[in-house]
Amino acid sequence: MTALTDSFRAQALELPEGDRARLAHDLIASLDGPAVQGAAMAWDREILRRMAEIDAGDAELITPQELEKRVQAQEATPAARLADIPPRGFKLGILDGQVGTAPDFLEPMPPEDLAAWEGTSAGSHKKS
Repeated sequence: MTALTDSFRAQALELPEGDRARLAHDLIASLDGPAVQGAAMAWDREILRRMAEIDAGDAELITPQELEKRVQAQEATPAARLADIPPRGFKLGILDGQVGTAPDFLEPMPPEDLAAWEGTSAGSHKKS
């Protein structure tokens, strides 16, 4: 970013929420370019035409799954390719026999250690 952009960003972030939202909306809208004259009316007419076609029983209705199949069949290039990830040489048990546990690993913790782990006082635990 340029110094001017950094300055503008810092000032914009200090605006009240509503002003930031309007500014963000206007900035995003500016990326779309100018609106095509009559596009909204054309879409309204197209929607009404399609609704009338459905109401008259002249439209072929398909499931979302069928639509997905048709779109994929028309695609010239797949959007993604699934592939196996090659193994990276990770081996389980690499430290087998080199790391062990302390002899008292399975014994209960001393009350003061247990209290420290649980954030309580040492005298508040009873021995089971």
